[in-house]
Amino acid sequence: MRGAIINQRLARILIIDDDALIRSSLSTALNSLGIEVVGTGATAREALNLVTEHKPDVALLDMDLGVGPNGIDISNAIRKQLPGIGLVFLSSFSSPKFAPNYEQMPIGSRFLTKGEMSDMQMLVNRILQAKSIR
Repeated sequence: MRGAIINQRLARILIIDDDALIRSSLSTALNSLGIEVVGTGATAREALNLVTEHKPDVALLDMDLGVGPNGIDISNAIRKQLPGIGLVFLSSFSSPKFAPNYEQMPIGSRFLTKGEMSDMQMLVNRILQAKSIR
């Protein structure tokens, strides 16, 4: 019975962040906590391709991806492609209200500051909350 619980995945997610170290670190940590990372990417194009290919439960998106579309822009494109996907935003902003085009953040999105990620359980909780809106 114990082995069945360990092998059960809590959610299938996609990680989009422009920092390779953050993508790798999050992927390793989340996989060890029962969250299956089905893909990682740094750009809008990669995000949309990975959503099409893997149809994850949740997308974990950095709000600031450098030049080009930001996380909110990408989340809206992802929601058009996969309407039931849960969305979790990571940011250095203390509030999502400080992000450009904040008002376009999709309904049901979750937000977490990168400072709060020192507690990985908080991130897992946000992922599971986002998954439950499906």
